[in-house]
Amino acid sequence: MSGKNLTLDTKVLQAEGGGNFNIVNNVLDYVVNVVIPEGTTDIKGLKELQGVSIPIKLQGDLLSPNYTIDMAGAVRGVAQQKLQEEGAKVQQKLDEKKQELNQKVQDKIGEQKKELNDKVQKKLQKGLSDFFGGGNSEPAEPAEPAP
Repeated sequence: MSGKNLTLDTKVLQAEGGGNFNIVNNVLDYVVNVVIPEGTTDIKGLKELQGVSIPIKLQGDLLSPNYTIDMAGAVRGVAQQKLQEEGAKVQQKLDEKKQELNQKVQDKIGEQKKELNDKVQKKLQKGLSDFFGGGNSEPAEPAEPAP
């Protein structure tokens, strides 16, 4: 028979597991992944393992099985956790940098928009002034008297 839905949830640890067992032949082959949830214990030595999945293999006699801790699996779990933590830090820095650069781009666009708006206003004022005859900044010469 097989059991794939073992779930254990306590204040100190959580475990999920699956594997095979044979009641008639008294044989067990099972893997239980134990996790100590974050912030749940102050027990010396366990604090460093919080959040890490530790695979424990149960094999042999169903009533008194042998157990081994899958150290490679535990190390993989620690490495995965550290990788996720570092990935989150890098993502946060990237998001901050992106926001900073976005703000600089928006500021530059605002500056260029204002400069362009000022140039358009000046050209528009000059064009209107020329159109309505106010474009001559030099005083008109007086007409010569008739002889």
